[in-house]
Amino acid sequence: MSNVDDQPPSIDYAKASADLKRYLLLKLATFAWLLAVFGLATYAIAATWGEWWPYTNLNLSNLDEAKPAIYAFFSGMLGAAVYALRGFYWAVGPQSPTIRRYQYDPNFTLWYVARPVMGAFLGVFSFAVLRAGIGTLGTASTDAGATAAYFAVAFLAGFSATEVLTWLWTLARRIFSTQEISAGASSQQESPEEEGGDG
Repeated sequence: MSNVDDQPPSIDYAKASADLKRYLLLKLATFAWLLAVFGLATYAIAATWGEWWPYTNLNLSNLDEAKPAIYAFFSGMLGAAVYALRGFYWAVGPQSPTIRRYQYDPNFTLWYVARPVMGAFLGVFSFAVLRAGIGTLGTASTDAGATAAYFAVAFLAGFSATEVLTWLWTLARRIFSTQEISAGASSQQESPEEEGGDG
């Protein structure tokens, strides 16, 4: 059963028109940015696949090895752009004083700008994690199945950047735990004594 709070507000068209005109230039600039990012990421993925410009002028010695990382970068950007565009059209639509997603806040402009950039780097990081063997998607960079998997995971990393950052925080705390560091330092200090003992 759907929650009443999740339903879109009833539309008062006169008020909706007035709401849309408020911060209109900022809204148009934000929309243009998101469309530009969407277009850039889509073209970059297609150009990498078909080896169109700029690859025809770059003369890369080993483009096949670089392709998965390029796919991951722009797939993460594309996923984040889709997520930001979804939030944007909710926010600029008919306003509701009781539902947060239907309220346009100009303070979120930097979020709309930064989200695709962050998504691109999270996409590359997800690619690096998989290539390092932490994932289970194979290691052949030119394999079509592996490339599709990199694309999908990078897109999801960009789309769900908040969840990825939470996962990274948990992973970092587990890897760089101060208890583990202390234990490692203690074992390093004890090892020379064990090796050079009188035994």
